[in-house]
Amino acid sequence: MLIRTIINIFNNRLVRKVFQKMRVFIVLAFVLFILFYARRGAYYAAFCTTLAGEILQIWAAASLKKNKILLPKGPYVLVRNPMYVGRFFVFLGLVILFGHIIPVIIYCILYSFYVTTRVSREEIKLKAIFGNRYEEYIHRVNRFIPHFRNFSFSDLAYFNVSNLLANRELYNLLGIIIFFIIVHMKIF
Repeated sequence: MLIRTIINIFNNRLVRKVFQKMRVFIVLAFVLFILFYARRGAYYAAFCTTLAGEILQIWAAASLKKNKILLPKGPYVLVRNPMYVGRFFVFLGLVILFGHIIPVIIYCILYSFYVTTRVSREEIKLKAIFGNRYEEYIHRVNRFIPHFRNFSFSDLAYFNVSNLLANRELYNLLGIIIFFIIVHMKIF
């Protein structure tokens, strides 16, 4: 009952619209909160976790022509949603900065609700755009847990710089680097 209620909240259009409009404020508040409570002992683990997530997001962005071509290359041969897997680790690193397990557990629970509801909505859209080809892709590749079968190394190693630039993921990398420099200057 509680889980169904939480899922309904995450799927509610009005709630999503409010969060969409407030996302810059929410992120700024979260960043300030992190700056105030960041722990020195958690810095390097947080940085490495966030960087690993951002590298995955960069690789995924370089392999994606959004809603135009169903191109199972790059990390998309391992999982259908590498951007969300990468985003999980980006924010997990930020939460690790608090230096306590409770925020990590809360984050993991909230992110699981967010990502499953978001991906379910996106899959409906992608089925409408790509039809049977997307259905076949769903049966070959898992949502979030990587599989290591039925792909070529050349497909896995795919990286298209023009896709990366079109998807503007490098701005996120720049923001992450600046953020961790500021945190480093504050806590060391």
